[in-house]
Amino acid sequence: MAQKMRDHLGAPKRERPGPRETEFKIGRLAELALCQVVTVRYYEREGLLGKPSRGDNGYRIYGPADLERLRFIRHCRDHGIPLAEIKGLLKLRQDPATNCEPVDQMLDSVIEKLEDQIRSIRKLRKNLVALKARCQGHSTVGECGILKTLSDRDGCPCEDDEDASSDSFQPDSAAPEMAATPA
Repeated sequence: MAQKMRDHLGAPKRERPGPRETEFKIGRLAELALCQVVTVRYYEREGLLGKPSRGDNGYRIYGPADLERLRFIRHCRDHGIPLAEIKGLLKLRQDPATNCEPVDQMLDSVIEKLEDQIRSIRKLRKNLVALKARCQGHSTVGECGILKTLSDRDGCPCEDDEDASSDSFQPDSAAPEMAATPA
């Protein structure tokens, strides 16, 4: 689905390394994995990618296994799987004979979190629609029902929800993680 989305948006298709390419500098690795160099470095810092070897010139050198691992990580991220869970999946992949039940459980957990986010976003939308209804149309900013409601939390439609403060979508609380996680 992510590839279809990239195709639809005109993004480049995933390129295969040339037949003689067995070593990649960081820029080429990022290009082949359809990500940015900063993303590769971030995944290294987070322990998702191992420390690469260095050429005589000091450049990072990656191999086909690094490319495959990076593509796996990126594909997991395309599916909304958090980095902590990806680390677990990478560990599980080291022993192919391991039972896959932990993988199923992890995916169930990701799906449950996604469903919680969907509920929160729907509630946020409902509250925004109710807030928008406070607008009387062509008035001045001083008479704006939306601004007045936002200034008075007690009169806000979000306060009508019993659990608005605990279950509503809170983008500010998610911002640090999202900002720290390159795409």
